[in-house]
Amino acid sequence: MAPKKAADILKFFPGELQAGVAYRLANTTKTHPDAIKEIARVLKKKYEQRDRSEYSEAGGAEALANILNHMDKSQEENILKELEANSPELAKQVKEKLYTFEDVLGLDQKEMRILINRIGDDNCLSIALRGAGDELRNHFLSAMSRNRATEILDMMEVRGKLTLREIGDARNVIVNLVRELEEEGTIFVKKDGEEYI
Repeated sequence: MAPKKAADILKFFPGELQAGVAYRLANTTKTHPDAIKEIARVLKKKYEQRDRSEYSEAGGAEALANILNHMDKSQEENILKELEANSPELAKQVKEKLYTFEDVLGLDQKEMRILINRIGDDNCLSIALRGAGDELRNHFLSAMSRNRATEILDMMEVRGKLTLREIGDARNVIVNLVRELEEEGTIFVKKDGEEYI
């Protein structure tokens, strides 16, 4: 293989592997042609996949929020407190991504009633529940009076088409209320995989 081509291939390896590959190359005297062909085939395949695949973010507010969602509440709070001291704007972005509309499934009936009373606006509720799964919709509706649930279902039925943005905005209002109520200590969002007593 031409040195230029070998150098180009070596550049694809992470820095810590480049030295190891170079060392092995320097200590190799003879290589079977079939082995070289197989290595070339694998490298070509990896290179082609790299070009076609989408790149994902390694970090950012959303990545940190996803990590925090899998940590204990106390660890989450400590990290957010430290983040708030160092970068208030980033802490705000992480908090916005930390809670999702589906998190209300972690609230018990009493907490749901508190949330629904704080929302107060049936119009907001009817928009937010548009397109929500049965479990989520029933979680809201079962925490309110039969009359109010019927009114919200009627509002959902007669309302025309909504944009995803309108639905997202209504859900964000509710998510922000969930965050506020949890910060007040009025409700407690339970996460999957955590044990509660």
